[in-house]
Amino acid sequence: MICNNERIELGCYTNMSEMYGLDNVEDYIDEAINRGYKAIGITDINTVQNFIPAQEHLGKLDKENFKILYGVRTKFIEDEYQNEKNKNDAYDIVVYVKEQKGLKNLYTLVSNSYNNLINEQPIIYKNELDKYREGLLYAAVGSKSELAIKQDIETLNYYDFCR
Repeated sequence: MICNNERIELGCYTNMSEMYGLDNVEDYIDEAINRGYKAIGITDINTVQNFIPAQEHLGKLDKENFKILYGVRTKFIEDEYQNEKNKNDAYDIVVYVKEQKGLKNLYTLVSNSYNNLINEQPIIYKNELDKYREGLLYAAVGSKSELAIKQDIETLNYYDFCR
């Protein structure tokens, strides 16, 4: 994403994302700062384990103007599929923290998702996305997002932005 000629990397998978990220969160933050970025989005898959190390590292660097956008890339299913546990109907979503209340809500969503495993993958139910939406931003991402599949106005209006 380019804003006022400044780059912000909104989707960064660290080594905490199974089979996706290679480097640790500290290396990604350092690289973003070295490139002159003003922010970076940490969006590990199904985990929030790097939030505290990221904040601690940024504190050591004393970079007040650099921001970390905390988020998680995960999957959700419609509520009516709860009993069927139908993974084919799982949609991709990135959930970002907008404010402090959202951080708590994101922790709740991620924790709850590990109680809803489908083929050993954590899943969030859409009714939980609705219930814990305060302080969060929802992004439709990729070809497996709900928006890409349904392509209607009602679905578009559910998301804060598309990536």
